[in-house]
Amino acid sequence: MTPLIIVGSVVVVLFLWLVVATILWERKLARLPPIPPLECPRCKSQEIDVVYSGLWDGRDENGGHISGANEFGICKRCDSRCARIIHGVAAGDRTYIPTEEEWNGIVRPLEKMRQAQEDWPFVE
Repeated sequence: MTPLIIVGSVVVVLFLWLVVATILWERKLARLPPIPPLECPRCKSQEIDVVYSGLWDGRDENGGHISGANEFGICKRCDSRCARIIHGVAAGDRTYIPTEEEWNGIVRPLEKMRQAQEDWPFVE
């Protein structure tokens, strides 16, 4: 009966450690500063209609894992296309005017998909 008590104790300790580690991780994430709003690089307005927002991941020059987010939108003030790449902790973020090729590769397929969904006869 002693081995059963030892195994049960180990399972309980591992479970409690997992719960405490999860709580500490959530608290760490809760203290991160919010991402600043997307700003138009042309007119510096923050009034932007975001048409795409997504996550990305990859490898850096050294083969290490990197990740972040990206946003694409249209400025309501100057009608310019805007984009932002948010890198992980290392590089911060970069706001720029996307090229036509980049816009067509990321945003156009979404616009076509939305248009096709609006054309469905059974959706009101």
